[in-house]
Amino acid sequence: MNPSDGADGREANSMLHMETLQKNLRQVELVRIVLFIALGAICGICGFTGIDGFLLYTAMSVIITIAIATPMSFNTKAYMNETIFQLLISNMSGQFMSFVTFWALSYSLVYVY
Repeated sequence: MNPSDGADGREANSMLHMETLQKNLRQVELVRIVLFIALGAICGICGFTGIDGFLLYTAMSVIITIAIATPMSFNTKAYMNETIFQLLISNMSGQFMSFVTFWALSYSLVYVY
């Protein structure tokens, strides 16, 4: 990921380079999609049902957010114009349906059929 640079090459908090910002957001979204699909499949294969699966989802959302923020030195505003809390909330709400879909699919393939 690249920090957004101002017109003179130095980091500027008030001005973001839109192409770099969009690239960083696409990369983070791709990472989230892949991780939550894999997490849903793992959750279904392990046989988690009900609240156990949602607790795993919540815990892994926090871990994924920390893993995404670590290469940015927890300065997410410079890379994607979001705070860590905003990244966590978008992490939890953005890929919920992918997680549930692959959770149900893998659970039914392993335990029902």
